[in-house]
Amino acid sequence: AGEDPPVWARALGANVWTVDGNRFVDLLGGFGVASAGHRNPAVVRALELQMARLVHGLGDAFPSDRRIELASALARLLGGGLTQSIFCSSGSEAVEVAIKTAVMATGRHSFVVFHGGYHGLSIGALSASHYRSSFRDPFTPLLSTDMFTFLPYGCAAEDVAAAVRATHAAAVLVEPIQARGGVRVPPAGWLQSLARVAHEHGALLVEDE
Repeated sequence: AGEDPPVWARALGANVWTVDGNRFVDLLGGFGVASAGHRNPAVVRALELQMARLVHGLGDAFPSDRRIELASALARLLGGGLTQSIFCSSGSEAVEVAIKTAVMATGRHSFVVFHGGYHGLSIGALSASHYRSSFRDPFTPLLSTDMFTFLPYGCAAEDVAAAVRATHAAAVLVEPIQARGGVRVPPAGWLQSLARVAHEHGALLVEDE
């Protein structure tokens, strides 16, 4: 059928081959997973070495030496006194963690989010998303719609401040560049203004990138 997507068979570098033998250029980088290229030899070798020594460390129950090394490297790169990292397997999971972190850090339970935002398909992340009604509508009874206030992407900082005050928001959740929402780039300085507004009102700024 004309609506059927190409079925991938293999990939190398920026190229993807389908089961029909057609070659495509992957301009998405596997949604970031293959940002270093498909089957990058250095990545493949690192995976092979890790699989040969430890496949699974029971997540956060028993940290492995490699997890500690990665967390330490992130702390060095990011600076600012980073002392905790949570490693996730999907963007939805990362957003769920960010929502929970904001609630625990502030004791608040509402959020300011933006039209066109896509944060994932798990229930919490979907509640914060405003990308496609077809993604949300079947699950509306399950979504925490009263917890999320939607504003126009790129709106005035004063509007965001008013929403944070009115809802006593735990955080402002935003995509630095809206991807699925249309590759929308915010006005210059907008993200900095969001950080200022959030912090002035005791809220966090969560950037989903």
